[in-house]
Amino acid sequence: MTELANDVDSLWSPERLSAHLAISPKTLAKWRGERKGPPWVKIGKHIRYDPAKVQAWLEKIEQETVDEPPLW
Repeated sequence: MTELANDVDSLWSPERLSAHLAISPKTLAKWRGERKGPPWVKIGKHIRYDPAKVQAWLEKIEQETVDEPPLW
């Protein structure tokens, strides 16, 4: 059995993640269509997010932002 199968109950719905990030569920849907944003998995007809992978994605984009040169 995979790690995901063991933790399926701990996965977040798009609504839960959108509340956590203070963004619209429509934004998450748009990001999925554009293949950007946090990693997600489709289980049947349901989209789910692993909170640990969301945190890793946030840390990655935070680091990318810090590494960018100033715009001025």
